[in-house]
Formats: sequence, structure tokens, C-alpha cells
Amino acid sequence: MYFAEVVIIFIGITISFLFEQWREENRQKQELIELAESLLRDAEIGKAHLESDLAGTNTWLLNLDSLRTQRDQEKISKAKLFWFYDLLTGKEFGLFDSKSPAYLSAISSGLLTKLPDTIQVKIYNVYESRLPDLGHLYDQQNETAKYFRNEVMIHSNDYLYYKNATTVSIDLERFAKEVQQPIYGNLINQFFTAEKVISRRNIQITNDFDSIIKSLRGYIEVLKK
Repeated sequence: MYFAEVVIIFIGITISFLFEQWREENRQKQELIELAESLLRDAEIGKAHLESDLAGTNTWLLNLDSLRTQRDQEKISKAKLFWFYDLLTGKEFGLFDSKSPAYLSAISSGLLTKLPDTIQVKIYNVYESRLPDLGHLYDQQNETAKYFRNEVMIHSNDYLYYKNATTVSIDLERFAKEVQQPIYGNLINQFFTAEKVISRRNIQITNDFDSIIKSLRGYIEVLKK
């Protein structure tokens, strides 16, 4: 009887331990599934933002290329002049946000280190290196426009607006003549070159997001089996 009681107690403790171990493993697995799903959602949102931004970048490239061609022909359309003026005065500008709530949470909580190394490296490279670099390029474009507006346009000897008007309104004829100056040609080329770089980086990071999305989906699928 004594031996039987010992065996029963041992079996009971073992079963209890195994159950607790199973429950803990299940909890950790569910935690990883939720983490991977939140990172997946952020990656999909990030990719969508990049695709939207790429459309805007392509519009800039088309307009800047048209400006270069029309400027050489000394016949710039009103639409392009208005667009270029809006760009220089801050109405056409690039906004970029590289933050990911899920990534920041995973970093602060330490949960990111529980993911497979290959997935960690992909996610880290995008959020810590490539997206901030792309954001820096956006900032440079905005700063270039701001500097040119404050240091060149405002100090121009030729007043570019209609005189005696009730509101400030650009005189397109005067602005068209102003744009023919060599410094404007250099600026347009500078904008165009930078936008080409932004376009290439955008496509590269979009592909990186595709890789992250594929890896996370596969990881989630394995965890749920």
C-alpha cells in the first residue's frame, strides 16, 4: 500500500508538472503568434505606404522631367509652374513615417529576440537602417526646398507676385522668367536626382517587406500546427 501511494503521488506530480509545462509552452506559443501577427500587419501597412509614396515619387519625376524639357524650350506650362511653385513654397512636400508600433513594442519588451534569427535580421534591417535612411532623403528634399525658398526666392531682385492684389498671388509670367535662371535649373536637377534615389530605395524596401511578410506568414503557420 505504501509503495502504491508513493507511485500514485509520483504519477500525480509528474502529470501536474507536464500539464504546467504544456500550458506554459502553449502560452509562449500564443504570445509568439500574436507578436508575429502584429508584425505582419505592420509590414503590410508599411508596404502599402511605400507603394502609395512611390506613386507620388513617380509624379514628382514626371513633373520635374517635364519642367527640364519645357525650361530648355523656354515655354513652361501654367500647370507645371503652379506645381513647381507649390513645391518651393512647401505645399508639395514629402511626409514619411518609419515607425512601427509592433516593432517598437517588440524591441522594448524583448520579445523580438524570441523570433527566429533570420526573421529578426530582416525586420531589424528594415526598421533600423533602410526606412530611416529613406526618411532622411525625404527630409533632405524638404530642407532643400525650404533653403531655396528662404535664401533665393525671398531675396530675389524680381518681385514674383501681382502688385496691388488683395491676396498674395504668384505672377506666372515673372515666375517663368525667374525659373529660366541657371540656379533653378540646378535645383530641378538636384530634386530629380534625389527622387530617382528615393524611387530605387522605395522599391528595394518594398521587396524587403515582401520577404518579411512571406517569412512571418510561414512562421505563424508552423506555430499554429
